[in-house]
Amino acid sequence: MILEKAQKYLRLSQKAENTGNLLQALEYQLKATEIYQKTLPENDMTLAQEYDRLSKLLRDNGYLPKALLYSQKALDIKQNNLPEIHPEIAKNCNDLANLYSANFYIDKALTCAQRAAKIYEQTTDKDSLELAQTYKNLSIIYYADGQLDNALEYAHKALATFTKKGQHSIPLAELYTNMAYIYLDKGDRSMAKEAIIQTIEIYDKILGKDNPHSQQAKQILADLK
Repeated sequence: MILEKAQKYLRLSQKAENTGNLLQALEYQLKATEIYQKTLPENDMTLAQEYDRLSKLLRDNGYLPKALLYSQKALDIKQNNLPEIHPEIAKNCNDLANLYSANFYIDKALTCAQRAAKIYEQTTDKDSLELAQTYKNLSIIYYADGQLDNALEYAHKALATFTKKGQHSIPLAELYTNMAYIYLDKGDRSMAKEAIIQTIEIYDKILGKDNPHSQQAKQILADLK
């Protein structure tokens, strides 16, 4: 009966999220998580899943330090239940890397992203999108840390997979934008232009011309001329 109440709150949370009411989704998720905390063993994998979802909603609502806390709680549970080399562990390491980066803990972000990459390299196909996204994250974090050569290396690793998959996607457009900034900081305006042109082409194809992302990229291109 108690768990049924938690599941009801979860359904309400998902419904609120689907309609764009993120704050209400968070409120219902908090109620569901509280019930699970009182009724399930502290290392139960269901609790880890709820911590993951709670972390996402906290992040979406701008509560980054709390999002970081619950993502770490989820990882702790998974580490007690899963092999050390497991894609679920890598997923949480990626989540933590993004949250640490958003909270300006660059060293910790880098450690988590590197761990995620090592796990995915051992557990997924070398051309998997999960690994490509992890390389993209590593590139962003290296860039934030001022390690431009490493940032460019991992950007190219991510690019190789994205292009091999033949995907014109938002993550690929974001990757080209990141590469443009890296090239700019390395003093290579020509390569920066090429990257930002790719960004514009992808956004135009996916979102239609005159979308705000393309407009922003076009302004960057104009500044490069």
